[in-house]
Amino acid sequence: MRRLLPLLTVLGAVACSSNVSTMDATAPVDGSLTYFTDRTVHGPGARELAQVPLPGLRGADGPAAAGTADGRVIYATYTERVEVDPMRTEAEQGIEPGTVLGRMSVRLAGPAGDHELVAGGFAPAVAQDGRIAVGLLDDPDDRFGADRSAAIAVLAPGSTEPRRWTASDGLLTPVAWAGTALLYAVPSGSGQLAAVRVTTGPGSDRPFADSGVVVTVSPTGDRVLLAVPVPGGGERLSLQLRDLSGATLSTLDSGLRWVGAGRWTPAGITVVGAPAPGKLAALELDPLDGLRQRARHDLDYPADLATPPSEIAITTDGTSFGAATFVAGTRAPNTAWVVLGCSLTAHRCTRGDLPAGVHNTGFVGALP
Repeated sequence: MRRLLPLLTVLGAVACSSNVSTMDATAPVDGSLTYFTDRTVHGPGARELAQVPLPGLRGADGPAAAGTADGRVIYATYTERVEVDPMRTEAEQGIEPGTVLGRMSVRLAGPAGDHELVAGGFAPAVAQDGRIAVGLLDDPDDRFGADRSAAIAVLAPGSTEPRRWTASDGLLTPVAWAGTALLYAVPSGSGQLAAVRVTTGPGSDRPFADSGVVVTVSPTGDRVLLAVPVPGGGERLSLQLRDLSGATLSTLDSGLRWVGAGRWTPAGITVVGAPAPGKLAALELDPLDGLRQRARHDLDYPADLATPPSEIAITTDGTSFGAATFVAGTRAPNTAWVVLGCSLTAHRCTRGDLPAGVHNTGFVGALP
């Protein structure tokens, strides 16, 4: 079973780039994007958090932090109880099966303070009506050697008691709301893309996609854009537009091998991903014309950075995006974090190297 620990996979370096400028010690992202460096939230809704948010749950597409309509920040965090030295065995450190290493929780930060909202919660997803979905661990404590299992649970607006919408079945992870329906991931644990299911409440759970990534949801909440494997295509992904029944409305071979984020606006859909190592690409699509590709923007990616990025966030108008990543070969507690700000009108990315000592960075998801 995949473990929920705030650890980052260090990936290899990528090919050389040529159109990336450098800006030291700042994050050169569009001012409409909200991002965090450790406990500090920058941009709209800037504030100090009580704890450091977790990295986004790569592979399950679960959000690490999300914003609410009234400007509060909901985020997942991990409180370490035992400092584990990766250079020594667990036995040498007195760690035995069942030893509590830490605890996962979801917290709420707003004008009234920053407090724990759900013990054992992770991957908070906020609906337009104020409901909050979380993955809810059966045991909030992270015990050495123990498998983890989680259900999908939802808090009504103003409630402090999450209501389980599903039974526990692996690490079920909320991904996105589509109107009153919640899309969630069932990690495969085998290196394959997660299965996607949909629920509107207890007893309504049903399959949505055998394997795929939820890219974005229509503003009306009735259509979903998925990235799914191309049969026999290796790592290639196609984009599929589906209605909430799971029926496929149109398909486009994206030419991408990784999809990081999507943004659906009245003007169309922007999708950001990677067609190959050392590259990023943004696709502009028309959802009313069979996912016709209006434009493609290819952007080089710095050779010294881990690929793909840890997280992508697209502006609400779909014209620029931010990417959080780190220098390949660096690892906690000395991870060298980097944020890229990429403009689709200027066709280039600007690099911001964050100060030494930053433990984590990422984006606070905005309501769709």
